[in-house]
Amino acid sequence: MTGRSWYEDRDGDADAERVGERAARAERFGWLAIAGVSGLLVVAVLAAVVLAVVAVVAGYLLLTASRP
Repeated sequence: MTGRSWYEDRDGDADAERVGERAARAERFGWLAIAGVSGLLVVAVLAAVVLAVVAVVAGYLLLTASRP
């Protein structure tokens, strides 16, 4: 040991603060990534629903138009 107490280790405190800041940034980035992917999935599901409704309506119109 160097003879310094734990309280006198100022560099260790600065390192801990930097690590905490990096962890907070990584957490924010992670939540943004989760929100972005979730948003894209919602858009994809809505597009699939719209396409399914359009297909059903088109099929109905084709069936009714072909009847005499």
